[in-house]
Amino acid sequence: MNDSHSIVLSNTQRMRTCYVAAPTNIDLSTITELLTERQMQLIVSADLSSTASTLLEGLVNAISDADLFLAVLSANQSNDQIFIELGIAVAKERRILVLAPPGPLPTLDIAEIPAIRADATNRDAIGFMLDQVLEVPPRKYRAPLPSPTPQKSQPIGDLADKLLAQLDVPDKHMTEDEIVSLLVQALRKSVPSNVVESPLIANRHDSASRPDLIVWSDELGPWIGSPLIIEVKRTLRGEKDYNEAIHQTLSYLHVSQTRSAVIIYVSKTSSVDNVLSLSPPNVFFLDIHELLNAMRTKSFARVMIDLRNRRVHGKDDV
Repeated sequence: MNDSHSIVLSNTQRMRTCYVAAPTNIDLSTITELLTERQMQLIVSADLSSTASTLLEGLVNAISDADLFLAVLSANQSNDQIFIELGIAVAKERRILVLAPPGPLPTLDIAEIPAIRADATNRDAIGFMLDQVLEVPPRKYRAPLPSPTPQKSQPIGDLADKLLAQLDVPDKHMTEDEIVSLLVQALRKSVPSNVVESPLIANRHDSASRPDLIVWSDELGPWIGSPLIIEVKRTLRGEKDYNEAIHQTLSYLHVSQTRSAVIIYVSKTSSVDNVLSLSPPNVFFLDIHELLNAMRTKSFARVMIDLRNRRVHGKDDV
C-alpha cells in the first residue's frame, strides 16, 4: 500500500476506504486530501494485494469491500477500464460517485448514479458531492415503486393562464403549500390521477422527510424515469439555498429508489448555471413560470424531456 495514502487510526476504529478508478496520468492529490479529511483511505488498482489469483479477482474484492467507489472519467483517454470497474461497483451495490470532466458529457448517462462535472482538482465541487454521497446508505437496486395505470399525458391549455394569474397576484405572497396546490392542478390535468401529494417513502413517516409530489408517467422515458420526485421552493436566494435543495432532494432519491427529481421554484436571486455544473445529472431545476407557459402546449412529460435534452445535448429534440 502506498504510504502517502495511509491514515493512522486507533485499533478500535475501522478505516473507511474509497476505491478510485482513474486514468494513470490523473492528479489525485486533491481527492486524496479530501478523503483524508473524511478519514477515508484511497485505494487504486496499483495498491491491490498480490494474494488474489487474478487481477479481476483483486478488483472485485477491493471494490466489494470499499465504502465508496469514485470513477474519474477522462475527456481524451479511453474510459473502458473505468467503466468495467464501475459495472462491478454497481453490481456490488456500492456507494458511487462519478467525476466527469467539464465540457461535452462522456458516454455515460445513468441518471441514478450521482455524478459531477468538474476537474479532479476542483476541491469545492468534489468535497460537496462527497459529503452528499457519504451521508446516505449504499443504494439497493430494488424493484421500483408500484405504478398506477398508465395514462397518456396532455397539455393544459388555458388553465396555464389562470394558474399564472393566481401565481402573480400583486402583493400576494403565496406559501409553498399554496404553490404545491397550484402545481397539483396543472399536473392532474396533464397527468390524470398519477400525481401523489406528500408521499410516504420507504420507512419515513414524518412530513419533513417527504417530497412535495411524486408523478408517474411512462412517457418520461428511460433517462428521466418514472416516478419523478418534485420538490417545490418559493425562492432560491443563492448557492446555499441551491445546495440545501440538492441535498434534500438527493436524500429522497436514495431512500425511495427513484431515478430523478426536479426542484421547481417561483423566483431566484442568483444564477443557477454554476450550481447546475455541480449538481447530479438526475436533479433538475425549473422555474414554475417556465413550466406553466410550456404546459400550455406541451404535456408535463414533454416539458421534462425537453429540459433533460437541453441540459445534456443543448437542444429540445434528440
